[in-house]
Amino acid sequence: MQTNEEKKFRLSPQVLIMVAVVLLALALPVALSVHALQLAAGKLLPEPTTEELETEPLRQILEDLATEQLSNSLLDSDRMEIFLTAKDSGKEQARIEALARDYEATALPSTDSGGTAKVLVSIPQEKAGDFLRKLGAGGEVGRLPKEQSRIWIEIVVRQAES
Repeated sequence: MQTNEEKKFRLSPQVLIMVAVVLLALALPVALSVHALQLAAGKLLPEPTTEELETEPLRQILEDLATEQLSNSLLDSDRMEIFLTAKDSGKEQARIEALARDYEATALPSTDSGGTAKVLVSIPQEKAGDFLRKLGAGGEVGRLPKEQSRIWIEIVVRQAES
């Protein structure tokens, strides 16, 4: 006989199994489609070649950026230019860099092109005169700007013709 009481829902193991099956049936296609998209995206990306992995393009980009940044109007107006002649421009460039270190200066060498080497030197004002004398450009001391704490000097070394 049935009574007027309402029957309460009981959570039985069969109900739990049915809920798990429904959730699995809904989640499985979603997971498979996400996995397929990840595989397709991985195959679409090309493998980097050895040419792309080389540092030469990066080096060229950095040199171009340095050239742009170092040739702004502030440096152009306050930079001093000195031209030297030497039998071996590479050795002279190394001598200038060593001399700059001795005078607590910063030397930024550029690549040697056609027998001409360039070195951009940032040196403290009070040591610039001695640096130029030691470099062999003592006649340029009178051209040094006096208002700055550091002076930019671009030294261009040309190879002497034999």
